[in-house]
Amino acid sequence: MWRNDIRLEGDDFRKIDAHSHIQELDYPFNVSITPEEFIDLMDAYRIEKAIISDIDNEKILDVVKEHEDKFIGIYWVNPRSRASVEEMKKFLEKHEFRGIKLHPLLHMYSPTDPRVYEVMKIAEDFSVHVQIHSGHPPTSLPWQIGELAKKFPEVRVVMVHMGHGNAFYIQAAIEVANGLENIFLETSGMPMPAKIRQAYEVAPKRVVFGIDLPCHHPVVEIAKVLTSGLDKDAIERVFYKNAKVLL
Repeated sequence: MWRNDIRLEGDDFRKIDAHSHIQELDYPFNVSITPEEFIDLMDAYRIEKAIISDIDNEKILDVVKEHEDKFIGIYWVNPRSRASVEEMKKFLEKHEFRGIKLHPLLHMYSPTDPRVYEVMKIAEDFSVHVQIHSGHPPTSLPWQIGELAKKFPEVRVVMVHMGHGNAFYIQAAIEVANGLENIFLETSGMPMPAKIRQAYEVAPKRVVFGIDLPCHHPVVEIAKVLTSGLDKDAIERVFYKNAKVLL
């Protein structure tokens, strides 16, 4: 299913995948990937590390323990669940997860909910970054994420998908990042290569490459960066160097 023999001319860059998952998604996605399939793709496309998450945090813990040279776990928290927040602290401290994942659309809460502030304070205490899904109303819009990031300037906030598929949201993500030094923009699922270049022009150290496996194939996401109009040094920063700041 996961072809690893497709090659892109000019792709000799090492990479860190800042945002992916090892999971099975049923209808309407109907996609899945195993750790072994993921690693095959990493080896084929020079992806040295991948930051992964899933609602099933225990599964991610098992994968990271088995393949610690490849995967870095972040905790997928539901701020509406007291148990989830308490477990998150254990995973950050005991299991050394290196970030937090928020999906306001999936769990249906506002990024400015006070319960999210508690999660952000914990991220600040543990000095880990926070990834937030973006691009879907009513809970995941760039300016909502910007309001949250503004309240916690010491927390690195990764706006996953940098606005996603809507040109207005993508542009808003770039404008939010231009005004807030703690906002990072992640490239997966965003369909406009030129916007990667435009984001880099305002936030050169804060644009990070992601794939969002199993929803997207590495070749598609790599091609967007290669065709964005960035020079070699900038491409190296997007593919690799900027993500190291998160880690």
